[in-house]
Amino acid sequence: MTHITHILQQAKEQLKNAEIGINRCYIDLSYNEFIELFVVFAEIEIKRLGKTHKFIIDKSNENILKWLYSYSTGTKSTQFNIDFNKGILLIGGFGVGKTLIMKAYISLINSFDKKIIKSYHSKELTIILPEVGLHTLLKKPLFVDDIGKENREVKVFGTIIQPFVDLISLRYEHNTWNFATANYKLDTLKEKYGETITDRMKDIYNIIELNGKSKR
Repeated sequence: MTHITHILQQAKEQLKNAEIGINRCYIDLSYNEFIELFVVFAEIEIKRLGKTHKFIIDKSNENILKWLYSYSTGTKSTQFNIDFNKGILLIGGFGVGKTLIMKAYISLINSFDKKIIKSYHSKELTIILPEVGLHTLLKKPLFVDDIGKENREVKVFGTIIQPFVDLISLRYEHNTWNFATANYKLDTLKEKYGETITDRMKDIYNIIELNGKSKR
C-alpha cells in the first residue's frame, strides 16, 4: 500500500464517521402534550419573576409555539421553514415575551435531554469569560439571552476579546447547538457585530420573529 493510498483510506474513514449536523435531541410528544408542558414551564418562569399571572396563548405567540413543536419533534411542516440542524434565535421588540418563551422551552428540552442546555444573560458573559475562559463554553448546548447587551470588549487572561463575537466564532467551528434572544433585527445586529458574524449567525440559528405588543 502506498503512502497516499493509506492517507486516502484514513480520510474516507473519517468522512464515513463524520457527524451530520448538530448533536441535538428530538422529543416524542403530541402537540397537546407539548403545549401542556410548555405552559407549566412558562408559569414556573413567571413565578420566578415574582408574578402570579397565567401564561396566555394568543395570536402573537401561537405560531411560535407550533414552530417550536415541529422543531422539537423533528416534524416537517409545510407551514414553517425549519432547519433541524440549526439552533434558534428568537428576535422581537421589548417586552413581547421572548425570554419567557425561550426559558420555558429550554426547561422543557432539559427535562428530556441529558445534554443540559446552559443559560446565561449576555451581560453574564462579561463576568464569566474572564474567570473560566472561552473553552469552557464551546461544546455544550448554550442559550444566551438578550444578545447585544453585553460589553463589547473584555480582558480574558490578559487578552482583549469580544465576548459574543468570539464565542459565536468558536462555537461555529465546533458545530454546537445554540439558542439566543435579541431585541434587535438582523440589520441592527450586523451593525453591532459585523457582516461575518451575522452570516455565521444565519448558519447556526433558525432566526424567527415574535411579534406583538409589550406585555409588561
